[in-house]
Amino acid sequence: MIDITEQASFAEHRLTADQIKIRKISVHDLWQSLHEGYDDFRVKPSHIPFLILMYTSFAVLWSLYIVGQELRYQVFPMVAGFNFLGPVVLIVLFEMSRRREHGLELRWGAAFGFVHSSSFAPILALSIVMMLLYVAWLYMAELIYFGLFGDNTPASMSEFIREVFTTRRGGALIIYGNLVGFLFAFTALSLSVVAFPLILH
Repeated sequence: MIDITEQASFAEHRLTADQIKIRKISVHDLWQSLHEGYDDFRVKPSHIPFLILMYTSFAVLWSLYIVGQELRYQVFPMVAGFNFLGPVVLIVLFEMSRRREHGLELRWGAAFGFVHSSSFAPILALSIVMMLLYVAWLYMAELIYFGLFGDNTPASMSEFIREVFTTRRGGALIIYGNLVGFLFAFTALSLSVVAFPLILH
């Protein structure tokens, strides 16, 4: 049986404009996707919790490191920005879902089979784009913070939290930070919500 990652790439297909059909997505399609995703989870219930645990553990450890380096103002942007990297991590689950759909073996080694496929280069390129988006978000978050607070870094985390939630500039930080963060999040969603599964397929 041919592995899905060894199938022909898009470049090997030739379609005319008349053969390309635009399909509309309905609410029923979204519910169907959730249902099929739950079916994938029931077949291999250990995979998703493992990835979530690994993902969360990395976020916690990285946050503790940032606190130790007295970069407290970057804790929230860094943790929130991990969502930009979520699609990169979930590519393994996308592959698991594809393999199950085609009746192929479900195992961790096979889940990384896309590394040896023609899809790996565009997946790597898109992953780099998501990483750059993450770095750009951290840079913007830092600009917003120093634009409001200057070079005065609170001596402790409790003092930093008090500054954020009880002062006018702290309120401005929350508003501006979330507005800019929303723009970055929308960009990340637009880039990745279809692109990663489509490239893998």
